[in-house]
Amino acid sequence: MLVCRFEDAVDQCLPDHRVQRRNGNILPNHHNTLLRSQPLDQVYHLIEGATDLRALLRTINYVRREGSGSDKDDAYNGYQDSKYFKVNFTAAQKFKTVEFRQHEGTVSATVTIEWAEFILRFVNFAIYSHPDQLKAGGLNGTIQELHHLFVLPRLFQERLRRKHIQI
Repeated sequence: MLVCRFEDAVDQCLPDHRVQRRNGNILPNHHNTLLRSQPLDQVYHLIEGATDLRALLRTINYVRREGSGSDKDDAYNGYQDSKYFKVNFTAAQKFKTVEFRQHEGTVSATVTIEWAEFILRFVNFAIYSHPDQLKAGGLNGTIQELHHLFVLPRLFQERLRRKHIQI
C-alpha cells in the first residue's frame, strides 16, 4: 500500500529520467493498467482483497497483454510480463525477493547507502505498522508526509531543493 501511496512523491526525489513517463523500463505500480483509474482507497481495497501471492502480484504488478481477454489473463505468468515495475513484487514469486528499481545505478557508496537506508525504513514501516497507519495522513502521500515518516536521504533533499519543492 505504501508503494502506491508514495510512488509519486518518491518520483519527485529522483532524476527525471527515472520517472516512467520518460523511461519505459520503470513502470508505475499505482498507475498500472488495472489500478490507474481507481482512487487510492479502492486500490487499498484491491490489495487487501488479494488472497494469495499470485493475486497480489496480479494487482500491484499488473500488465494487461495486448489484445488480451480473460483467457489470456489466466495465462499471465506473474513474472516475465511485469518485472519492470518500480517496485517489482513479482520477484517474490521467482526469487523470494522484492526489487526496488526506482533509483538509478550508481558507483557512489554514499548514494547506495542512503538509498538502502531509506528503503529499509520504508519496508520496516510497512511490515510493523497497523494497516490503518499505512493509510493515515491522506490518500495520496505527499513529499512532506514521506519526509516526516522516513526522513528523506540528504541526496533526495538536495534534489528537491534544486527542483524548488518544499519538504
